[in-house]
Amino acid sequence: MLRDVSRGAPYFNDGSVQTIERAIYDMAWYQLGQKLNQRQVSDIAAFLGALEHQAAE
Repeated sequence: MLRDVSRGAPYFNDGSVQTIERAIYDMAWYQLGQKLNQRQVSDIAAFLGALEHQAAE
């Protein structure tokens, strides 16, 4: 489940990554063998941020 993933810092099972952007960059490399540029990382982070649950007012 990805809802609120951008609020889950620190990231990874050992808490070694403090930002969602770094987690995105690292996972693209570890899992896909891809080095993302800053624009790609920002776009993915924006998408994940859009999945945040908004509390009812």
